[in-house]
Amino acid sequence: MTTTALEPWPEQDDAVLVLSPPQRYSDALPEVLGLLVERFGGGVVVTSNRPVRVLRGALDAAGVDRSRLLFVDCISGLTGIVPTSEPDTVFIDSPTLLEKTGLRAEQLLRRMPEGRRFLFVDNLSTLAVYNGAAAVSEMVHNLTTRMRLLRIPAGLLLVQSNECAELEQAVRAHCDHERRA
Repeated sequence: MTTTALEPWPEQDDAVLVLSPPQRYSDALPEVLGLLVERFGGGVVVTSNRPVRVLRGALDAAGVDRSRLLFVDCISGLTGIVPTSEPDTVFIDSPTLLEKTGLRAEQLLRRMPEGRRFLFVDNLSTLAVYNGAAAVSEMVHNLTTRMRLLRIPAGLLLVQSNECAELEQAVRAHCDHERRA
């Protein structure tokens, strides 16, 4: 698998591993989401690294149209932020609840128009901190399989580090392409 720049984004049902060095993460996240919104319309963003309020602010500051984005936030509850009822967000109690996170993301995707949706996971590195590389690799396999069956493109962000080298290698096996952010 060859790693290329973000564009062009692959076809409809491909799973793409997006690799970001730590120093680029804050810029890479809105860049990738802006590209996906432009290419596919709307999507579901699983956030395990930033509470959804913080993520929304970063997307707004970068000019990303988030009117067609739905969020699965599995980090706010862990940080002590009391989730409020928000129509565009489903809150999960903890990033350790990988199966529940995946199910909620799929439920939200099924509510969106076919052909105009994507899944984006931010980020695999943080999920591995809470669950270990093997569990996150299993989750990625399950998610990418489901997305292929539903013909929904998926982007999976991984912040590169020595600690995540094992995860990076494992996740590569489940993805069709790599992009460097």
